[in-house]
Amino acid sequence: MPSRGFDQVNAFLQIYNETVQEYEDINNSNVLLNYDSNDIETTEFFSLNADARIFWGGDLSVSKLKQIISKERAIDVIFSDRHSGSIIDVDTLSRATPKEFERLTHNLYNDIFLMDQNACSSPRVIFWKGGSNNAYTSCKDELLSSVLAIAKKKYSIEASQVISKFNNACKHSIQSSGESKINVNDGYLFTQNIFSETSKLDAYDINSGYILETRIRNLEGLLPYLDKKFQTMGYFGISKSELKLFIGKHKPIGIDRFTPIGSALDIGIIWDGFDLIRTLSRIIQIS
Repeated sequence: MPSRGFDQVNAFLQIYNETVQEYEDINNSNVLLNYDSNDIETTEFFSLNADARIFWGGDLSVSKLKQIISKERAIDVIFSDRHSGSIIDVDTLSRATPKEFERLTHNLYNDIFLMDQNACSSPRVIFWKGGSNNAYTSCKDELLSSVLAIAKKKYSIEASQVISKFNNACKHSIQSSGESKINVNDGYLFTQNIFSETSKLDAYDINSGYILETRIRNLEGLLPYLDKKFQTMGYFGISKSELKLFIGKHKPIGIDRFTPIGSALDIGIIWDGFDLIRTLSRIIQIS
């Protein structure tokens, strides 16, 4: 458990303690504990006695933990820094009914704001796919304005967050090779265009309602951005069959998950491309 106290941890522990009372095997075979992150001796003790180790954290923290000695056959599952995005088909959005548009607005708001964009699966960038120039401009402006309206009602933002976003947007603009357009939107939802297909998304400091944008003609326009750190792509207006054909044809090296916009933060037993149950299970074979 985290060494620092969080309200979320206390809430989880309360639910866990109430739930495991009904499942004796789980209750007797699991221990949840926390200790100081600098206590290397304790970490080494558990590492040497573990058949599997799951590392969940930033690249630097994971790199340090991997150096700790472990059993010869221990399995390591690594969840390090990743980033994500959303793709929206402009033509489909232009034909959306009011109810479909409202649902998309709320779903996109949830993906962006519920975790302050601190989750690996929180979108950092929106890819606007296809559509005429007029459709692209009108759909983009209307959707983002609607998301902004929800943020003003639901999202509590601190002055320090606005200042941080503004400083980061300016820094990214200075470092870019092209013309940058930044929309501040009263501090709630910063938007900024990506300048070229060589832009590295992990070079941007993104959180608290800060979205990068770029326009692509087709799904192939995603390929330059799908590096090994790209995790989740939320989608709207694109069919599963299109996505399967795209993956089968191009076999991108860096994306693990496509999911409808609104479900980016949903966690399952398959994560970062790992089937956790299978990965952490030992198979005894009898021939």
